[in-house]
Amino acid sequence: MRVWRTVLLLGVASIGLSLLGACGGSDSVGEPRSRAEQLDGRTFVAQQLSQDGASLPLAPGSTMTVGFSGGKLTASAGCNTMGGSFTIEGTALVVGTLAMTEMACAEAIMAQEQWLSHLLSSKPTVGIEGVSLTLAGEGSTAVLIDRAVAEAAPPIRGTTWLLTTVITGQTASTPPTGVESTLLIEGDRLTIQGGCNRGGATVTITDGVLTTGPFMMTKMACEPAGQALDQTLLDVFGAAPTSRVEGQNLFIDADTTSLVYVARN
Repeated sequence: MRVWRTVLLLGVASIGLSLLGACGGSDSVGEPRSRAEQLDGRTFVAQQLSQDGASLPLAPGSTMTVGFSGGKLTASAGCNTMGGSFTIEGTALVVGTLAMTEMACAEAIMAQEQWLSHLLSSKPTVGIEGVSLTLAGEGSTAVLIDRAVAEAAPPIRGTTWLLTTVITGQTASTPPTGVESTLLIEGDRLTIQGGCNRGGATVTITDGVLTTGPFMMTKMACEPAGQALDQTLLDVFGAAPTSRVEGQNLFIDADTTSLVYVARN
C-alpha cells in the first residue's frame, strides 16, 4: 500500500535548460517552443551517476527516472515516487511542494532516494544534447537518457559497451579511476579492454549464454587495481556467463559476479 506524505524541499531545484537536437528547441529569444513545452511528455532514465567525481553505481536492480508532464514533475529512485508541480522561470526549474509515497524499501534504494532528492533540491545545472540529459549540482551528477530511446535496446553485437559496475555478492564497485573498460562483440569475436590490458577470444551466444575460447591478452604492467579488474573479466567470461540487454544496459552474469555495461554508441 502506498501512503503519500508531503515533503517540502528547501531550496527548490533551479535547473538551467539547453534543449538541443531531438528536442528541436533553442535558447534564443522567440524560440518556437517554450522550455516547458520541450520537456512536456518526456521521461528520462538514469544511466550513470557520480558523486564528487567518483562513479556511483545504481543500486542493483533499480531504475531512476525523472519525468515531466502537464506542469507536473515525477521522479523515482527505484521504490517510492515523488511528484509535484513545476514551472520554468528563465533558466530555472521551480518545483512546488513535493509529495512522496512512503513504501518500505531496501536500504540501498532509500539512500538512492535521498541522493536524488538532494540533487533535485541543489539547483542543479542541466545539459541536454539530443536525447541525453545531465543534471549536476553540489558534487552530484546524473546522466540520463530519454526513456523512449532507453527502451529501444541496442543489439549485443556491434555495440561498444562501457563497463560501469562490477557486482560481487552484495558489493558493487566501479572500474579504477581513469579506466575505460569496454566490450565489443563482432561476429564470432569478443574483444575486451580491461583494467590495463586488452584481449580477445572467439565467442558463441546460445540462449543468452556466452561461451568463449581461450583469451589472448596483452601483457602490460598494471597497477594492482587494473590487474584485479583484468582477472575479474577473465574469470567472468571464462565461466560461460549469461547475458541480457535491458534498455541501454548489458548485464553479464556469472555465478558470483555480474558485470554491468552501458551502450557507448
